[in-house]
Amino acid sequence: MLKRPSRAAFLALCAATAFSAPVLAKPASGDDLATLKAQVQALSAEVRSTRDRAAVENLFSTYMYLHNAFRDEDIIPLWAKKGTPGVRAQYSNIGVYTDWDKIISYHQGRPAPSGISARQGKAAENAAEARLGHQLGRVRGGKPLLTEN
Repeated sequence: MLKRPSRAAFLALCAATAFSAPVLAKPASGDDLATLKAQVQALSAEVRSTRDRAAVENLFSTYMYLHNAFRDEDIIPLWAKKGTPGVRAQYSNIGVYTDWDKIISYHQGRPAPSGISARQGKAAENAAEARLGHQLGRVRGGKPLLTEN
């Protein structure tokens, strides 16, 4: 049974076909060049926005993976640097932290739940990794997520 090509593969094939088609040589007018420049600028901005969104989603997914696996010491480097204005974090009903030192101390002192064996902990970590892999692979609407620059 043939597998349906992904949307990205289909678009790549369409682009390859469009660019390989012979083009009749005709001089471009100033209006054509201005239109093309505007399109390139708009597409460049859209690509930059998409990559920025992907970077934020990757950071948040990494944070959630580490948080769910109780690897809080690995979360600390993900935070803004000390002295960054406007930092805040809210952890369930504990309250809102607005001081960098208190946010970091929360992550340095959060204990892992008791009663979980090493085997159960590894299974939970594997499940978190699987969820993270799924999150990194897709965004809302089923569109592929850019994970590399």
